[in-house]
Amino acid sequence: MAAVVTYLLIFTGGLVRVSGSGLGCPDWPKCFGRWIPPTSVSQLPPDWDPAQFNFTLAWIEYLNRLFGVFTGLIILVAAILAVKHFAKVQESFFPAYWPPCW
Repeated sequence: MAAVVTYLLIFTGGLVRVSGSGLGCPDWPKCFGRWIPPTSVSQLPPDWDPAQFNFTLAWIEYLNRLFGVFTGLIILVAAILAVKHFAKVQESFFPAYWPPCW
């Protein structure tokens, strides 16, 4: 499952690149100084230029960020479950976490 979600993240990153929305949210980790992107020009902070705001590009970039967090959590859970399950099997546990040539 983690591999499938990672490939979907690569796909959504491609959508961000193709749509040109890489700077749809110009700051990190917030978007226009907010945790949730603004839905109208009236919600922009006073120091931002309204001409540079594009609702669609901001939400494409923001959804890619959220999907990235979701993917990271899935990978973390998969790693924890792998350690829990395979820690008892020494033949598969040690080569996965330590280099084979010491």
